[in-house]
Amino acid sequence: MAPETIRRCAGALSAWQTEKYDRILVVGGRYVRGQCTAVSWLMRNWLCAHGIPQDAILTEDRSVNTHENVAFGLNTLRSADIEDPGITVLSQWQHVIRIKTIFRRVHKLRVSAISLHHWINPLEWIKECVFVAYTFFDPLGIVIPRIIRYIRSYRTQR
Repeated sequence: MAPETIRRCAGALSAWQTEKYDRILVVGGRYVRGQCTAVSWLMRNWLCAHGIPQDAILTEDRSVNTHENVAFGLNTLRSADIEDPGITVLSQWQHVIRIKTIFRRVHKLRVSAISLHHWINPLEWIKECVFVAYTFFDPLGIVIPRIIRYIRSYRTQR
């Protein structure tokens, strides 16, 4: 797993150990070409190996971007008969801005957040500023996901 994914898992483990949460939802599909296992299953395995009961972890494994993480994650909660969840999002600080925006503007839900802090390089800062602006102006995530899917399908055909 990528270092940032391990940081998210460690953050989820710390949150779990506070005993304030009774479920963990891990989200994420296969992001890169040749990846056999969805990142959510890798996170689930890591969390189970570190003592979190398997039945406490819900897994969404189809999403490939932030908009899908939120939408498909909410569908996973509904499928588990969790209708009105109190949601706390745990992610890198720069992602939390976009995630909370999507929850609020698209799904009309307010969520709490646990932001994981780490340094990002100047290029990542620029990228995140673009993504935050994009999320604000296209909260439904219609334009960019289509472009990303086209690029990913082009890459996998090569």
